[in-house]
Amino acid sequence: MPLVKIYAPQGVYERSRLEKVSQAVHRAFAKVLNAEADDFFKIVFEMPDAQLFHPPSFNGHFYSEEFILLEITAESRRSEETYVTLLEEINREVAAQAGILPDDIAIVLYDIPHNYISFGGGIVGGGARQ
Repeated sequence: MPLVKIYAPQGVYERSRLEKVSQAVHRAFAKVLNAEADDFFKIVFEMPDAQLFHPPSFNGHFYSEEFILLEITAESRRSEETYVTLLEEINREVAAQAGILPDDIAIVLYDIPHNYISFGGGIVGGGARQ
């Protein structure tokens, strides 16, 4: 079960557009990893100018005032190739569904061991209560 944090500049996005970002990320997880409809935890942070810093460009990517950062924590059960495909699909989905330029979407993916996660009851790995 992924944990997705969406960092967006304050006052740039309406709530409905941020919801589209959230839905697009989940759609990418469903396409690439077969995530189920209820397999998500997402947090949206609207950051004031004084708290969201980035260069105007980096590695040939040019950012606008709509730059967003997606920070994703997921269980390390997948191959590097699968994660590359996931990053590409998240970028495509967010760009298409939320109307954000592909260059304005930065993604950081943290891959952590299954036994470092509990989504309730102290049950390791997000497993269901017996």
